[in-house]
Amino acid sequence: MKLIQLNKMFKALVFFFAIFSVFSATAIEVTDLYQAKVVVESQATKARNQAIKQAMSAVLLKVGGQAAVLANDDVKRQLNRYNQYLTQYRYQRVDGDLYLVAMFDEGKINQLFQTLNLPIWGSLRPQILVWLLNEDNLSRDVIAESSGSLLPAQVRHFSTERGLPLILPLMDLEDSLNVNVTDLWGRFADATTQASARYFVDANLIVRISNSSLITTSNEQVACEGVLCQQPSWFAVDWSLVGERQQFGQTYEGSNVEALLSQVLADVASVVYQDYALSTDLSNELVIDVANVDSLTTYVEIHQFLSALSAVESVTLVEAEQEIRTFKLNLLGSKKALLASLKLNDQLQQYIDPLVGEEPGANPIFYWSRQ
Repeated sequence: MKLIQLNKMFKALVFFFAIFSVFSATAIEVTDLYQAKVVVESQATKARNQAIKQAMSAVLLKVGGQAAVLANDDVKRQLNRYNQYLTQYRYQRVDGDLYLVAMFDEGKINQLFQTLNLPIWGSLRPQILVWLLNEDNLSRDVIAESSGSLLPAQVRHFSTERGLPLILPLMDLEDSLNVNVTDLWGRFADATTQASARYFVDANLIVRISNSSLITTSNEQVACEGVLCQQPSWFAVDWSLVGERQQFGQTYEGSNVEALLSQVLADVASVVYQDYALSTDLSNELVIDVANVDSLTTYVEIHQFLSALSAVESVTLVEAEQEIRTFKLNLLGSKKALLASLKLNDQLQQYIDPLVGEEPGANPIFYWSRQ
């Protein structure tokens, strides 16, 4: 019965993949998770050791995804033993500044997380297009990558620091013709997705920065002391993440836009992390069917692909029926985390009958897309 159902699906699936291959977004595999670059005053031993410890903190933050990792007492103790994790370092001078670039042992870092039962954020991460919208007395525009504002550089720095692929729109002629600032400000999901189509991202982040309409705090409530005190500029910043579903964050108010943006980006990283982080203290199994395994080469490719997923601890072939292969996956985290990771890669795509939906108790069905 399973084989008959799968064969019926095949023609529809060919069309599905033809369409999907054109419009599917491509996630980013972050390749420098276990490497960090920090400013160093000199090449003296004391300065070097401080920089290596700082670099290890940066790596733990990228791998763990949450600032709370660095507050763990056991992690703090291991940071004092940074040389046990260090594989190599070098110096680099950029624009007159001296940097230390340190690389750490991936296996030892991961083992530390596993020993302490701390979640690990895998290397395959969603790419997010950040729409920075600025409202100045009801005049609204999009802050472009090439603008004179300091905020794009702040977004790039956060992206590097957390290992979260964030990009900003070019706002060139094509964007100018296709982007409706009013729709973005209204946080309309469909219009936002359409505006970002050329970038092939996994999600859109709308960040609204306002000195007028979003502000709820009255001027009288803003602290100001002294006879010559001038009322400080006041801003409100909020966010919405548009992906498979749309999520809305809280509004922050204050006089420092950079600080408000930092809080917003931290909130968004936490939301994304919750979907993709792998909990090392869980042991789950998932059985899947891959329906188009037509050769030994294809089988090997699929097995290697599954084994390489950071969410998967081991892969076992449990059944073979014509072109269908059934695999049992031992997971390091939840089934949700694995399926979320798979959606970021277009090689193995789940098929769900649009008329029937997912059948309770049935193995998820996947098709392998040859590169």
